[in-house]
Amino acid sequence: MMLAAASTSFAELLAKVLPLAIGAAISPTILIVVLVVLGGRAHPRARGAVYSAGAILVLLVLAALSITLLRHSVTHRGGGDPVYGWIDVGFGVLLLGIAIRQLLVPANPKQAPAGSGDGQAHLGRYFGLGVAMMLTNFSTLVLFIPAMKDVAVARVGIGAKLLTVAIAIAVASCLAWAPVLLDSVAPRLAGRILDPMNAYMTRNQRVLSIVVCFVFSAYLMFKGLRAI
Repeated sequence: MMLAAASTSFAELLAKVLPLAIGAAISPTILIVVLVVLGGRAHPRARGAVYSAGAILVLLVLAALSITLLRHSVTHRGGGDPVYGWIDVGFGVLLLGIAIRQLLVPANPKQAPAGSGDGQAHLGRYFGLGVAMMLTNFSTLVLFIPAMKDVAVARVGIGAKLLTVAIAIAVASCLAWAPVLLDSVAPRLAGRILDPMNAYMTRNQRVLSIVVCFVFSAYLMFKGLRAI
């Protein structure tokens, strides 16, 4: 059996984590909702900012919990324990189940809450929306947790781990915060880029989600089975 090995350098760790973070970032629903928020008339940028903050908070908490729990329950077994591989296989199977469910169940698009018409920002509501959207975005979470597993078991310094986590969160949540940033610094350019992107994502969100789930399910299972 080929046993899984923990990363021993920042570059090696990043090479393992970055593909999973990129896969976690491909979330049409997260992007569509933030574009709907930015297209609103009342305080769109403030609402978009707190929406993205809510989504990022979920990943921050999940990273802290995953690394803490996995560091205590997995790393004490030793660097060559096949349990590392079984974790990846398990999440690969779970991602496959999500893909199959998306194939069988009709799409039910989620929308941003409608404004109340009173002109208030209602930032708490939009922060909660960001939290809820990320918590229910299972394809992102199922890829993000194995990425944090690789961080937890890596034999690198705390600085390298923190930097890797920061990069992973920034990448995994980029479709929530990047449109807000672009709209804030270059609104005209944002309109030319984000409007066609919104139309494309709206038309193809189900297909994109299914493809991402199948591709990264295969990736995780192959990665895990090699380590068992």
